[in-house]
Amino acid sequence: MVSPPPRWNCECRRSCCLASPGSPAGNLRNARQASGCGELKLHSLRHYYASGLIAAGGDVVTVQRALGHGSATITLDIYAHPWPTAEDKTRAAAAR
Repeated sequence: MVSPPPRWNCECRRSCCLASPGSPAGNLRNARQASGCGELKLHSLRHYYASGLIAAGGDVVTVQRALGHGSATITLDIYAHPWPTAEDKTRAAAAR
């Protein structure tokens, strides 16, 4: 196997590597280092985005499509916990 060029910062060793300079992950890495944010990963922003959609009242299908999941089941397997339960909705309605 050919060793990757030194500019790559991952283990995948493919030419499509997202961590290469100028890529979204590479740009995030540079911004993270400059700001001192620590170990923030691009995938963490995806979860943050999904959580924001759910908190704003997004339904399962809307979040599924926004994230590009093949089915709502995949979305629910990962993100079921942030959606309000029936009890949460009842408490919120009673509090109004």
